[in-house]
Amino acid sequence: MPPPEVFRNVSPATVPALELLLISGYDSSSVPDWRMKYVFKVPSDVDELVPALRDLVLRAPKQLHVGLRHFNEHVVEEAVECQIFLRHSADESECALCAEVAATLGSYRGWPVPVEKCEVFE
Repeated sequence: MPPPEVFRNVSPATVPALELLLISGYDSSSVPDWRMKYVFKVPSDVDELVPALRDLVLRAPKQLHVGLRHFNEHVVEEAVECQIFLRHSADESECALCAEVAATLGSYRGWPVPVEKCEVFE
């Protein structure tokens, strides 16, 4: 997973056309079993990455959606989760970008992954 500095150092002028950014915290082809989650996800990495992604969404000059799929070691049944950081209401159901994130990151090895919409407002 890229370090948070990568996203903190992105200038809004650099990404005027960026609408969607997808980040997966592991290479699913190399994960032999879901129980190997501790090898591929360190909780502090995600804890540091989330604020950087929220800030990037706020700084983007146009509507930017960021999808993040990662392992969550704090839960047992649903160890893989997906978050979408966005600047509109999470209740908006007609958003094509939210649908694209859910379609792309909302499954792992054929199993559904819970997708949480996270509103980002100043």
